[in-house]
Amino acid sequence: MGAYRFIAAGPPRAREWSTRAAVPSLDDPRFESLLLRLHASIDIQEFWSALLSILDRFVPHDACVAYLDYLDFTKTWDASRIVATPNASRPREWLERRREVSMMPAFALSNPGLKLYRLSQVVPDAHQLRQSEFFQRYMVAEGWYYSASALFWVADRLASEIVIRRTAEQGDFTGREMALLQRLHPHLETTLQRLSAVERRAGSARAVLPRNDEAKHDAIHALPGELTVAERELVQFVRSGFSNKEIATRLDKSVRTVKTQLTSVYKKCGVRSRSRLLAMMMPRLSYD
Repeated sequence: MGAYRFIAAGPPRAREWSTRAAVPSLDDPRFESLLLRLHASIDIQEFWSALLSILDRFVPHDACVAYLDYLDFTKTWDASRIVATPNASRPREWLERRREVSMMPAFALSNPGLKLYRLSQVVPDAHQLRQSEFFQRYMVAEGWYYSASALFWVADRLASEIVIRRTAEQGDFTGREMALLQRLHPHLETTLQRLSAVERRAGSARAVLPRNDEAKHDAIHALPGELTVAERELVQFVRSGFSNKEIATRLDKSVRTVKTQLTSVYKKCGVRSRSRLLAMMMPRLSYD
């Protein structure tokens, strides 16, 4: 591993992400369509687009990078796939040079299972951080002063990472924003696991979920048996991403009737929202 100039600080305390400011519930209507897009992702590009839509709405940022399926995080930042906003896209050689002076790998590896942290936690002394070679060459030179990382583990191995970066003007990530990212974390993790499993099964460089009629039938068939024929037809349209208004038009029903039938579907399936219903219909995959 590269030489690290700083001793990693201890893991963040759980209460650090608590805040008196209200954090929107993931059942909030503002999240509904965004989470629906995330859980409906059939490949990495759709996942990436859905993630950026969520960040654009709730977590202001300047850049974002996702390192998906690290080859060996203890030795390299190389990953099976790296996706980034245009202003953060860099050659892999640049990333390796950055790792050599970065204190973040040591911090992550010294806190196995850590899900979320800010750069300001790694080196709490702001002066020491800003005088470091890492900060001068690979942060401020790019216009970034702050970052937050979401980590995804498989047992004790760091599998993937999403890094969000901010400018000096945007300021550090607030406790409210970190609390929101913490609530979002399991949704990101579930989607990444699903896409990774599908990709392995397909033996392809691109993760694609089945789109054929048989797959759709299996998904609907997995729902509770007490759903009526009309409700199952309605669920088919929900799974395909249609809005209530579009469903009403196609089924020649009123929007009110569609909403009433959806409420019945939610109750029978034991869920409270469209995104939860969609997640329930996702293929049950093994992550072994």
